[in-house]
Amino acid sequence: MPKKDGTTLSQHVAVLKKQGVDVSAFMPPPLPPELAPLWRWYIELCAGRPSNGMGATTLTHTEILSWSTLRKIELGSFELSCIWGLEQLFVIASKNV
Repeated sequence: MPKKDGTTLSQHVAVLKKQGVDVSAFMPPPLPPELAPLWRWYIELCAGRPSNGMGATTLTHTEILSWSTLRKIELGSFELSCIWGLEQLFVIASKNV
């Protein structure tokens, strides 16, 4: 997500790296292997995200249900909560662009 000056965190980190600054504090922790399936599922859901002509829309429970039915993936309440939480973060980030 771009900062107020229009550059992204990745661009800032790249400049700092070129200057010899240790950028490890700016890097996110690695994704725990246990969460990798949830992340892949969310990315897959996002790939089918509808658009209303004004940008991406929020995934609905119906779309998540349709996706999980088509993929034959039974989401438990924990998995659904994680996917829904990621979606809420997407909505917040989208509003801040």
